Amino acid sequence: MSEDLSVFSSVEVKEIVQDMCNLLSQRRLAFLLGAGCSRCAGLPLMPGLTKNVLENTILSEETKNILKKICESFAGAQNPTIEDYMSEIIDLLSISERRTRRGANQSRVFLVDQQIDASELQIALNEIKNAISSAIGIIDVDVTTHQQFIRAIHSKLQAGKPTRCVDYFILNYDTLIEDALGLECVLYCDGFNGAATGWWNPEIFQLENRAARVFKIHGSIDWCYLK
Repeated sequence: MSEDLSVFSSVEVKEIVQDMCNLLSQRRLAFLLGAGCSRCAGLPLMPGLTKNVLENTILSEETKNILKKICESFAGAQNPTIEDYMSEIIDLLSISERRTRRGANQSRVFLVDQQIDASELQIALNEIKNAISSAIGIIDVDVTTHQQFIRAIHSKLQAGKPTRCVDYFILNYDTLIEDALGLECVLYCDGFNGAATGWWNPEIFQLENRAARVFKIHGSIDWCYLK
């Protein structure tokens, strides 16, 4: 790696740094974090995760066949991912379950040239979830960069200034920001009360004694719906 740091002395870079400092000094601050922001921690990007899941040995032949047909139905689409494929399965599952509840004579749904029932779709969905868990579970996640980011926002740039609440809007499913906030002892809320088993209570977003609020726009990997 080059040790030439002269680029940081350029007028352009100094102006960018000054602009960033001015923005970060604002009373109301919000960050939108999405695709790519978890790569530095070792988590795969969606294309890599998709490839890993499709090739995972956890999947049964039946599930592989379902995924193969769904992949075929996405022919021509721009960079479809495992998230798209799962959404397709969930849609088909909802149709099949609705027909069953309504007492329809035909509850099976067509997937390309094959009829599939709700139980097959549910099994496939569960196996795909397990494949995702196995793909991510073996990764040694490094939250250092996220910690440095949180530390910069909530300590150095806050020094000598009134306490402010920073909003984080997260598009990813991982908990890297929550982990970093916890490791840096930053008091935050994510809409849940409780500990290991929490319950949704959006009213806590209105509490004034929080240094950060985390909004998981697409949900979180540690959320589950209990019936």
